[in-house]
Amino acid sequence: MDTTRLKKVLQNKESDVKKKLYALSLALHDQNLKDLEKRSLVKIREAIDRIDMGDYGVCASCDAAISDNRLETLPEADYCDSCHSIIDE
Repeated sequence: MDTTRLKKVLQNKESDVKKKLYALSLALHDQNLKDLEKRSLVKIREAIDRIDMGDYGVCASCDAAISDNRLETLPEADYCDSCHSIIDE
C-alpha cells in the first residue's frame, strides 16, 4: 500500500470537506441574516400600522407609554423597558 499517495488523497478529501463546510456556513450565515432582515421588516411594518391605528408608543403588554428614549433608539419597539426586560429574561 502506497501510504504517501493515500495520505495525499485523504488530504485532498479533507480540503474538499473543509471547503464544503465553509460554503455551508456562509449559506447558513446568509440565511440567518435574511431571516433577521425579514423579522426587522415585519417589526417596522407593525410599527407603521400602530401609527396608523393610533397605538404607536403604547406597550403591547401593559399599555404603558414607551419612553421617548426607547422609541428614538428603536422606533419599532412594541414594549416598554420594563416589559422588554421581562420578555428578554
